Amino acid sequence: MVVEGLTRKILGAAAERRQGAGKSSGARSPAGLGQARRSLGVVWDPARLGVPAETPVGYKTARAALPPVLAALAPQDPRLRAATMFAATIERIDSVKGVDLQGGDHKGGVSDGGVTTKIKHAARFNRVRDAVNGWAPHPVTGVVDRRVERVVLPVRRRRGKAQDIKAFELLCAVCVDGRDMREILVSHGWSPHSRLRKALALELLELLDVTRAAIGVA
Repeated sequence: MVVEGLTRKILGAAAERRQGAGKSSGARSPAGLGQARRSLGVVWDPARLGVPAETPVGYKTARAALPPVLAALAPQDPRLRAATMFAATIERIDSVKGVDLQGGDHKGGVSDGGVTTKIKHAARFNRVRDAVNGWAPHPVTGVVDRRVERVVLPVRRRRGKAQDIKAFELLCAVCVDGRDMREILVSHGWSPHSRLRKALALELLELLDVTRAAIGVA
């Protein structure tokens, strides 16, 4: 129950930041245009290849500019697709009313009000979080021990305001919040030294590979 409660808080906060909830009376664009840089382009659903674009023909959609580490990836790079799918997963879980994050399935001819959709995205979220942290089911009980989170940049000497940067926090900060390495380091009390920025970027690329495998992106 504790893990589920924390998960709900993570998802709720991330979705609010990404959607701009409560910051304007319109859609996401008015809130976002007053914040991060935007770029214009055609929006495709990365989980539905071969399906027409979500942006109407002849129009372009305002989107948050990608953080440098993601912008450097080729459009066809599976790591970039995995990052986009993960961000969409967090956003859609909070936008669909349904049950908890325990997983499962719903069958029947009557609409379930979005429960099946939420379960699908919640299952993807849990797969990514478990893989990124190196959490695996117990070989006998099948229970996943989620008590110890993976740290990608630990504080060697506890002094000043520096805090450990955890793997899943790094993934969410870049893919969901669109933050760059400098912002992440400063927010955790680290100096934005180029050496640390490069080290953190390499860690993120490794996490994206793990995310890609967990989601099933070839």
